[in-house]
Amino acid sequence: MKTFFGCLREDLHRAFGSWMFLLAAVGTCVACILPYWEAVFTQGPVWGGYILWHQVLTFDPFYNFLFLVLACLPYSAAFCSDWDNRYIRSLCIRTGPSVYGASKTLACALAGWSASFLGRAGYFALCMLLSGGHMEHPEYGLSSAQSDAALSGGFSPLLSNGEIPGILLYILLIILVQSLYAGCFAAMSLMVSSFLPNIFVTLASPVILIFVTDGIMTLLNFPLYLYPEVVGNCQMGGLAMGGVGTSFLYAAAFFAALTALFGCLFTWKIGRRLDRG
Repeated sequence: MKTFFGCLREDLHRAFGSWMFLLAAVGTCVACILPYWEAVFTQGPVWGGYILWHQVLTFDPFYNFLFLVLACLPYSAAFCSDWDNRYIRSLCIRTGPSVYGASKTLACALAGWSASFLGRAGYFALCMLLSGGHMEHPEYGLSSAQSDAALSGGFSPLLSNGEIPGILLYILLIILVQSLYAGCFAAMSLMVSSFLPNIFVTLASPVILIFVTDGIMTLLNFPLYLYPEVVGNCQMGGLAMGGVGTSFLYAAAFFAALTALFGCLFTWKIGRRLDRG
């Protein structure tokens, strides 16, 4: 256990102390505001509440892919670096493949989650600044279909009375789930790097695997609550799995389980590589 925490401390320092982490956080914030950049500067503060809810409740495949790729920047390519520099064998001799794999996976997921959360939180703060600190109900500036979506999701009971604390918690839970989704795919990219240790393949893997997994799951008629994209994007106000608490706990457990699975595959592949020399 002491070896694990020592290894984790080193990995966290590498992940959070790099300029790539800052780039991922700032890039996420910029990507959130980018679709509304012109409107913000031409129409001013009246757009603050609108762009907040529009970003929270709508879904754009391009920006979905971009958010996932940005979450991979801080640490998903860590194995590629260790492999290219021939550090992998000495590291695994010192720590063991299991400790190395678990530490790398946890640090990668935490860095991806944190960068995504900070970027989205920065976007939220910018929206509040533009709107003069006013929290509008999601009906403000949105179509009836979009506002209906906000009131039909798993977190919708928080909006029932229209009070500020409920609206803030609603947005916070959506940001948390979207960030867990991003952190999970950062760990998935780390796993892919153990099979193909190439930084470009690693960073592109979320885009490729979303298409592949969505196609397979659609073909096999999987239920919606097993689609990572549906659970993680929250474009309908959160996947409804009972009440607010159970909906959030399901999403958190879902992405934690996927992250653990990717970590196991990553560790297994490292062991195979070392066995083959």
